[in-house]
Amino acid sequence: MSQEQSKIPSSQTKSKAFGKYLLERKLGQGGMGAVYLASDPASQRSVALKIMTVQGQELVERFHREAQSMAKLKHPNIVPVYEVGTIGKYHYFTMEFIQGTSLEDLIKNKNRLSPNHTAGIIRDTALALDYAHKQGIIHRDIKPANILIDSNKHPYLMDFGLAKELTGLDRSLTMSGTVMGTPDYMSPEQAMGEKKRIDRRSDIFSLGATFYHCITGRLPFESKELYQVMNQVIHKDPIPPSRLVRSLPQDLETIILKCMDKEKDRRYQTGRALADDISRYLEGESISARPIGALTRILKKAKRNKIASVSIVGAIIITAIISISLSSASKKQEIEKYRTRAHKEFNAGKYEDVVALCDKLLVLSGQDEEMKSLREKSQSLIKEREDKIQAEEEARKRREEAKDILSRINAGKPSPDDRIKAAEAALKIDPEYGEAYYEMGLGYKTKAAKGGLSPNEYRELIARAFECFSKAIVKSPTLVNSYFERAKIIAYVHKNFEVATLDFNKVIELDPDGLLGYCARGNIAYYEKNYDDAITHYRKAIGINPDYAEACYNLGATYKEKGEPAEAIINLNRAIELAPDYADAYYIRGLIYYQNKQLFLAIEDFSKAIEINPNYAEAYCYRGFAYQQQGDYVKAMSDGAKYMELASTQQIGAQFQDLLKEYKKEHPNKEEDTK
Repeated sequence: MSQEQSKIPSSQTKSKAFGKYLLERKLGQGGMGAVYLASDPASQRSVALKIMTVQGQELVERFHREAQSMAKLKHPNIVPVYEVGTIGKYHYFTMEFIQGTSLEDLIKNKNRLSPNHTAGIIRDTALALDYAHKQGIIHRDIKPANILIDSNKHPYLMDFGLAKELTGLDRSLTMSGTVMGTPDYMSPEQAMGEKKRIDRRSDIFSLGATFYHCITGRLPFESKELYQVMNQVIHKDPIPPSRLVRSLPQDLETIILKCMDKEKDRRYQTGRALADDISRYLEGESISARPIGALTRILKKAKRNKIASVSIVGAIIITAIISISLSSASKKQEIEKYRTRAHKEFNAGKYEDVVALCDKLLVLSGQDEEMKSLREKSQSLIKEREDKIQAEEEARKRREEAKDILSRINAGKPSPDDRIKAAEAALKIDPEYGEAYYEMGLGYKTKAAKGGLSPNEYRELIARAFECFSKAIVKSPTLVNSYFERAKIIAYVHKNFEVATLDFNKVIELDPDGLLGYCARGNIAYYEKNYDDAITHYRKAIGINPDYAEACYNLGATYKEKGEPAEAIINLNRAIELAPDYADAYYIRGLIYYQNKQLFLAIEDFSKAIEINPNYAEAYCYRGFAYQQQGDYVKAMSDGAKYMELASTQQIGAQFQDLLKEYKKEHPNKEEDTK
């Protein structure tokens, strides 16, 4: 490790703790987990820390298999593992952090190495494989992405996620019906799913395919569909590299094609044998491998395509024909097995498994149109599901961003305009966010209650609040607060408690044992003049939240109607203490003073209610009565005129009319009561 690699990041670097490690940045993301650059303060070194990001017992086993396989291996061309462990629910292991680039990235960036340099990398990787094989481990997923090149052009083999120990139980840790490895580089025996036949020579094939890709800049087997790639891996030889790179030395082509021979026995039998032949080439000596002759190519092609050409192969082909006829029944049986399983998994909704099974079946029988159709249908359903998941994830992110905007504004004491602006900003991000409409409705309602408005301005703000609460209900039908606020506008602004009861009952349904549920019950009981029941419900609400001013106000108003002014005053005082701008509380307390002939106190409270809400028609009315009883007829007439002006201009909005129609449908015999 270089001096730069071993540095611990400075304290100013933004990092996140993971156990004893500090995660500095993400280095990459694979199928099993994410890899981070992390610092270990205890050992004073930087490490590559891989954290498993998927769930499931089999995948956990596979993850630990990778860690355990790598931890056993101590070789200069294999990335060393330092520690394997679990923190909370996360499984992880740490490796040496190597500053470098994968062969895959070099190929993608068209930074093809020279043939000799590539040969050196493949040679060193072959030696690493030979070492791993001698430790009883095969890799099974050799590819350019798993070969890392450091700044000194030194190769490292990594990612033993599919590694199999040659001794011990070989448990399949992949999805049912899949093959082990990466199709573009896998050996024919891997493509066929013949796990018992996978051995060290399978790694040799994959390393040869990697060599081919590095030299030519293209994959040895190319096709749009996975099963077609696998079919080529099994049945077709790659285009000779020299046809793609004219200047390629023949010895290198011979080495590559020997690695990629379909027959395991014709490949290099060990990583050491491959490395030795590459060394001989690099030193200008004769290699041990020999180019495939024309006759050998014809024999191999005849065997793969099952062509009986007696003139060429004589008795050997007769033997092959017998072998083929004996295997045809087995092949049909294998095809039928995959077909049955594919239909079963499709009916179970396991579409990824269906695609994998169809791939294997189409390798055996490429013209099976039914399986092609089933595969396409499964792929379409997978895409549909993935699109849905992606859309849901994008919606979730938008909702989180919108929530964050509202949470920031609600953290302080926002003005009505601030609340409205925050809600508008949240709705620009997420137009379906019901909570934002609710917050906007509160903003308009609070703005209307602040006073200093003309009657028309007041009605417009209340209408906007009503509209926002209604939209909130449409977007989020379980948003109990919106039903509650809309019900209060219907009941106390539009003076139609019958229709308001529709929303109050919805509040009770959604929040039966909550604060608003008890308040809604209390409101209904109050309207029905069941004052004792109303008091019980309001007290339960106050028990849930003693600082809820509205429940204290409702309790005070109920005691007033019940004829207990002392209890009423106590609770109204509490409501005013909690909410000094509570106009209704001043108005009801003023009524109690008025009824008790305490005209000065009554006028004082009515005036306070009007100060808070200059459009409070009832407050003008009763203040006028109080002035009249005091003999101040000028003020009495002035308040009476203001009351008539406000009362005569109260109109019902279009949305309220819709609710009124809905109520009349449900209660046809009470039409007169709603007028």
